[in-house]
Amino acid sequence: MFGPTILSNTIWNTAGYTASEGTPFCSGIQNDLWFPVLSDSTGKVKVTIWPSDCANENGLQMAIYKNCNEDPIACDGGFLGGGYTPIVMNANVVPGQIYFLMVDGFLGDTCDFQIQMSGIMDVSNISIVTGQVWGDSNFDCLLDSLDLPVPEAPITVSGLYNAIVPADSLGKFTFAFPAFGSQGFDLSLKIWDNYLWSSCSDTIHIVPSGGSDTTHVNFLLQQLDFCTEMRVDMGMQWFFRPCQFVNIPVKYSNRGTLPAENAVVDVLFPALQFSIHGATMPFDSLGDTLRFYLDKIRPFEIGNIRIFGQIICDGNLKGHTLCFSAHAYPDTACHINPNWSRARVAVSAVCVGDTLVRFTIRNTGTGNMADQRPYKVVRNDAIFELGIFQLNAGQDTTLIFAADGSTWRIEAEQEPFHPGMSNPSFSLEGCGGLTPGYINAFPLDDADLFRDIECQQVGASYDPNIKVASPAGTGDNRVIQPNTPLEYTIHFQNTGTDTAFLVRLVDVLPYVLDPATFRPGTSSHPCTWRLLSGDTLEIVFDPIVLPDSTTNEPASHGWFEFSIAQRPNLPNGTILRNSAAIYFDYNDPVITEPAMHTIGQLTVHVDDMPGNIEPSWRVLGNPLQDRCVFEATKDASGPNRFELFDLQGRLLRTETFDADQYIFHRQGQAPGVYLFRLISAQKASFSGKLVIP
Repeated sequence: MFGPTILSNTIWNTAGYTASEGTPFCSGIQNDLWFPVLSDSTGKVKVTIWPSDCANENGLQMAIYKNCNEDPIACDGGFLGGGYTPIVMNANVVPGQIYFLMVDGFLGDTCDFQIQMSGIMDVSNISIVTGQVWGDSNFDCLLDSLDLPVPEAPITVSGLYNAIVPADSLGKFTFAFPAFGSQGFDLSLKIWDNYLWSSCSDTIHIVPSGGSDTTHVNFLLQQLDFCTEMRVDMGMQWFFRPCQFVNIPVKYSNRGTLPAENAVVDVLFPALQFSIHGATMPFDSLGDTLRFYLDKIRPFEIGNIRIFGQIICDGNLKGHTLCFSAHAYPDTACHINPNWSRARVAVSAVCVGDTLVRFTIRNTGTGNMADQRPYKVVRNDAIFELGIFQLNAGQDTTLIFAADGSTWRIEAEQEPFHPGMSNPSFSLEGCGGLTPGYINAFPLDDADLFRDIECQQVGASYDPNIKVASPAGTGDNRVIQPNTPLEYTIHFQNTGTDTAFLVRLVDVLPYVLDPATFRPGTSSHPCTWRLLSGDTLEIVFDPIVLPDSTTNEPASHGWFEFSIAQRPNLPNGTILRNSAAIYFDYNDPVITEPAMHTIGQLTVHVDDMPGNIEPSWRVLGNPLQDRCVFEATKDASGPNRFELFDLQGRLLRTETFDADQYIFHRQGQAPGVYLFRLISAQKASFSGKLVIP
């Protein structure tokens, strides 16, 4: 908040005077008072004016403008015979911006007046600091003609107000600040998750001179190593509908110190449910993959691709989740840990007809695994099986389960010292039925910066103004594990009756999230962002020209995406909860429903978990000679059903029984490994393997 200013508690008179005469601030208008003002970090303005000694006793009127040639953001128009009645104006504004406050006599009246205001201060004398961020090409920390600008580099401001603000596409930034009353402030350069660059100057201190002036500063980044580092981000609209047209932005960049030669971006899409209509860049169509050839990408170069397509017109898609992934190449690691065995763990899953779910864990590397690693199979939101594996180069192992319409997921631990941040996992739905909503409940395997995955559910109706999180978490409490990174997207839609020219998003982040790990992702339209006071994220789309939903529904949507980490090792039971405020033009905000998580652990599904946890059934005599016995451990009054499958998912035998015991007779069944499934009258399922030697 700003303190008292020259406007407050000063007697002014409107007669024949223009406060800004001779300056750029609306100087063409005479006999009105125009004051340039600077908004503070609250975004809320209140101005109260007390008139006195009015010539015609009609009083005053006032308005606040973003630009002199536009309609006012807010005003108090006064009234005939207003006399000495105070006038009051409230306005929503963009923090840290210059606006123009006009005071005028109603119907030509002239009055003395006093002003009281909050949220703004006059800046008749302001100072400007401008700057630019460069990549130093010759290791001397001196700016020269060979140096390249660094776009979107985050600048930290400390002292005047605490904020992180990105440079623009040319690495340039500008800050306005009061020329009087400021004690100075510091600028520093923050390099996100990058070990290849360091700043030549950690901090630059700015000292106001006491008058209107402009100070220019340069930040230079120096190379620490020689590597490419391709990154990719992808975004899309919240919630799909059958027949919907979809616009998918893909942003790529090279944050390394060397050019990325023969760079490529591959986009994998669900070809059976999504048709491609085109893109803003030529591509090769390779089945379910679009390949974009980027040629050479220089250090700090950023590019954008737009992909246009449509969800197929099939009502049966409702409830299903469609996933898209983008992968930027080259993706080779800059440094290889000598302790890495060269083994690389990858996982996949397929439905075998409607009867089986088959997971494959594969070592796609060139070396043998050094030791056993754990895996986890999750059915819906509970752990179904825990196990270990160890594979030589090129080997794989298969896990098979009876399909029951659940959503299945496998997680396998990556080989120690493997480069990058991959956490191999794969989720699969639609095998033998559909249990929707679980794919986005868990983290997607896109922690590596050269890979991004986006999954959206197909539905019918939804809230268009919403803040969503990935992973969404499991259960009513949206449980996620400690230290799980989060990706948030604020979605908005103009459901008004006219075009919105400005959209502002404000998101006060909960303390349990670490603002130092904030990283912006994609957005639907060009925008600017800044992080104020360490916890308040502000995104401004200006201009956006967002049509209303009745005029152009597909184009009435927008979003902004960002990632952030939890503070380390949060205890179980910690709640992460917050909403976003969405401002359309200068109207009151739309407040989203809270995005919520609870820190905790996955539960183990008691009915289906083998081992030392008692299942709903137990098997006696497995492996079997002539027969084995299935006994219920709890009430299993019938009718119950037993099913036997081979490893290809073919149903071999089915029997119905009413008792809490079932005896399986071999009846000439050939030796081998088979799959069984017991389904109770209460629809609880128990499955496993049956071995006949």
